[in-house]
Amino acid sequence: MIRAPSGSGVEFRWGADRKARVVSATARCEECERRVECALDAAAIVGYSVNDDPGRDAQARAQLTRACLVALRDEGCLHAIHDRAALVDCILRPDRARLPAVLAALFDTSEAAARAVLSARGFSATWKSDELSIAWTSGGAEAFEDAVSPTRRGTIATASVTMAAAEAWELIVSRGLVPVDWLGSDARAFRAQVPQAIGRARLPANVARYRAAERAAPTVATVRDRATSAPSTLRGCVAIAADCTGAMATEALVREVLVRLAPWGVERLRRISWRTVDASQWRTERQSYWSESLRATIASVLRETPFALPPGYGPTDAPPRPSWWALAAAESTLAKLWSELSVTGVTRPDGIDGVRLRDFKALANPYEPLIAIWSTGFIFDALIHGEAVLVASEW
Repeated sequence: MIRAPSGSGVEFRWGADRKARVVSATARCEECERRVECALDAAAIVGYSVNDDPGRDAQARAQLTRACLVALRDEGCLHAIHDRAALVDCILRPDRARLPAVLAALFDTSEAAARAVLSARGFSATWKSDELSIAWTSGGAEAFEDAVSPTRRGTIATASVTMAAAEAWELIVSRGLVPVDWLGSDARAFRAQVPQAIGRARLPANVARYRAAERAAPTVATVRDRATSAPSTLRGCVAIAADCTGAMATEALVREVLVRLAPWGVERLRRISWRTVDASQWRTERQSYWSESLRATIASVLRETPFALPPGYGPTDAPPRPSWWALAAAESTLAKLWSELSVTGVTRPDGIDGVRLRDFKALANPYEPLIAIWSTGFIFDALIHGEAVLVASEW
């Protein structure tokens, strides 16, 4: 399957070697002509059958696209990360490479047995707060069936595990699937699972002024959003542990974003918290991060240059409708704008404190790591009183 160039002009081609049980992708950037090839073991893609077209399987396409974006970046390509179609492929689809190991720990069996049941015909999973039940076509995962002695009803085999979230989290940490410093750390917390964001993100000051007289925003779902030292549900534990490596990479990018925004007065990071969500029912409502100082400085530049802000970020623009793809597109535009200001050598007095000069060539682009976050499969959803809220999708 081929996906034609989109956004930044990157062409993707997907393929599968069914005999070797390997899926692959090539990506070519039309702007810099760099080309990369990436291959993955089909067994490492949760829910994927090697007989399927990887270009049509959402999880396979996400993992291959992510691998190609990283490879292009390592080759020096500066364009591929702006390909909006590629980012949409990756959003809220982390790799979950450790899911078989997590299930093996919960069901007290081998990782090979857990991997077999995940690829068995008819596999499905259902959740309660402290219970995971899985079902599959009987006889499709003999090693797993021998280990857990499932209940059989007709052709369907089922097995369940009941475990408090705190107990499951300690077990997962003890198996090395999550670093031990994630257990009871003051620098990290977990928040409730919700179908929608808890509340609307604080709007930039320039937008807030023009919305002050508008009708109040609709109320979104509200729950008791208490920060805890471990995920509050068994499903939340699995969601984080299944790709903790990707989660840690995302945390590093968030810290880099806030370091780069610090000169502009954006609040310092106090801790990171994680929320797990149903990706089919959740949308982020935040706008991109910029302080009044940064907004005013860029606004002064734009009065004299042909550069343009994305829709929703102008002085009198109403904010865009909440959607992650629109936000990713806006941050891509802001990243390119910053690069143009840097190349042009723009130096401006700070929009708030005219004594300070802001040299865009000397200041790191904060939107580059923001764009990179979208391709991880996780989302940087909010920054509230020094707490960065990150989102992981439930499995």
